[in-house]
Amino acid sequence: EARSEKQPDSLLPQGRETTEMLLLIAENLAGIAIGYVWVALRPRPGSETRAWIYGIQIESEQRGNGYGRALLLAAEQEIVQRGIGVIGLNVFGSNKVARNLYESAGYHVTSMHMQKELPS
Repeated sequence: EARSEKQPDSLLPQGRETTEMLLLIAENLAGIAIGYVWVALRPRPGSETRAWIYGIQIESEQRGNGYGRALLLAAEQEIVQRGIGVIGLNVFGSNKVARNLYESAGYHVTSMHMQKELPS
């Protein structure tokens, strides 16, 4: 958790103005921010040209209304306009709601980590 909290500071040294990053904010009809998507637009070392979703979040009381899907689609459209043809992300295996969203949007598993709790 501590590492996750520090990551935005190191990856977004100029905040929303940091180059090669895309930050989109979802707002409701009243203009109140209800979510965001944060995407790196630079290629990851050792891989094909791709964007990488660092985070997507919708306020809990606003979930289930299609805002996450709309943000994902808006990010994909921006990425395609920048000439990037592949986008990736990480999702916890236990996060079935997020996994369903990504799978229904055309994302597929490219790697998998597994573990087993052993008796002590």
